[in-house]
Amino acid sequence: MEKESFTIVNENEHDVIGTIERMKKQGKFPCMIFSPGLLDTKKSPYIAQLAKRYLEAGFVIVLFDYSQGFGESGGRSEDATISQRSRDLERIVAYAKRRSYVDDKRIVVLGHSYGAMTALAMEGFNHVLAALVLISTPARIEETRLTRMSEHEFSRVKLKRYFHIPLDDGKEARINFTFLEDGMKIDMDRAARNLNTPALFIHGEKDESVLSASTQRMFERAIGPKELALLPFGHELKGVTVTKIFDLTHAFLKKQKVC
Repeated sequence: MEKESFTIVNENEHDVIGTIERMKKQGKFPCMIFSPGLLDTKKSPYIAQLAKRYLEAGFVIVLFDYSQGFGESGGRSEDATISQRSRDLERIVAYAKRRSYVDDKRIVVLGHSYGAMTALAMEGFNHVLAALVLISTPARIEETRLTRMSEHEFSRVKLKRYFHIPLDDGKEARINFTFLEDGMKIDMDRAARNLNTPALFIHGEKDESVLSASTQRMFERAIGPKELALLPFGHELKGVTVTKIFDLTHAFLKKQKVC
């Protein structure tokens, strides 16, 4: 296996840091880019597990942290927005396409939660990928466990210009109101209606963080080759869930002749 670290500087002069991995073989290969959720990083366990499976399946693997996130890339996590993440993802796709060992006609992005929303927001208006894998995709920025608020709560957050979200360690992270403000300006329905890229939509029937109606709404609007899989798991991806996701996604990508 060959592994290379890279740094891309975005328009805000923030470093977007990642790694690209591949088996030691000659030729051009399909590429899988992982789009982390809001609180995830390139080192999140489900990403590492899926990356290992796809590396073994002959893919080039791209792992990275979004700027203004919780990983190694630059910027403050409280300044996160979906629009900025979409622009970072565009740069990552362009970087992958320039690698001599990547087949630039077979690049896939797999995203989970806000990582899926980011990928759909990008591809719905740019059409640069061979396929998308979207897991637990929010149809609205405010329709997740992290952002659901009453009208009164929303008014308070709008006035304060920030809110807090819980972290796994019991602490909280501050997120500026611009995250909601930016997200509400993104027309996700239009992004989905523009989506002629082959897309596999996956959602857990027990997911209480992002309700399955969100994924179904995006699926119904997508116009390209598409499949929807509702599985008996929650929002967290682990164990046999990761194995099932790999099997489903790999079968879909074979059907679309990406691998």
